[in-house]
Amino acid sequence: MVDRCGVGRTDAEPAGQVGSTLGIAGLGTVLFASLGGILSNRLDDQPGLDPGGQEPIVDAVKGAPGRPSPVRRRSPGPPRAAEDARVAFTDATRYAALVTVGFLVIGLVAGTRLPAGQPSGR
Repeated sequence: MVDRCGVGRTDAEPAGQVGSTLGIAGLGTVLFASLGGILSNRLDDQPGLDPGGQEPIVDAVKGAPGRPSPVRRRSPGPPRAAEDARVAFTDATRYAALVTVGFLVIGLVAGTRLPAGQPSGR
């Protein structure tokens, strides 16, 4: 019995690492895809900003997550662009959090549907 101690952990650990990596990649994709879409939509409402002028702003914000907005420093767009970038990042983070909650609920439901384990023979 002692010779098998830790076997289950070593089998499950790589699966957990792969799952964590894929989860982070998926949530990052949700975050940045929604950030680009939300910011583009908010910039559509900016007077005097043509559609070609949005792309540098969206690229600058997506390229600098979590840092002070490069839009504010360089001012490539209208004065409200920095505020639009902040709101878009907040909304995108909210969407990523909702996706996380969805996966947690799916995992909880799936976990309750698993059959009970069989007691091991001693």
